[in-house]
Amino acid sequence: MWLVNEMKLKEYRKNKGFTQTYIAKILGISQQAYANKEAGKRGFTTKELIIIEKIMNVKIADIYDKLSKEIDRELEVYKK
Repeated sequence: MWLVNEMKLKEYRKNKGFTQTYIAKILGISQQAYANKEAGKRGFTTKELIIIEKIMNVKIADIYDKLSKEIDRELEVYKK
């Protein structure tokens, strides 16, 4: 399960004009379950993230900026 940067995901969703209910329906989950995932209280499955990436036309790495930065720092060790 993957926790997202809730502010980024919410921002992307709202900019696309999508409601939580709309995204939840596509994912096959309840609006409340989606709200918990968007708020970072629960994690998304890999499949859910791929669906979100496609319907919002956003790269998962953009949503996971914090995780992406942590990975970049870890990978720096191997670049030396």
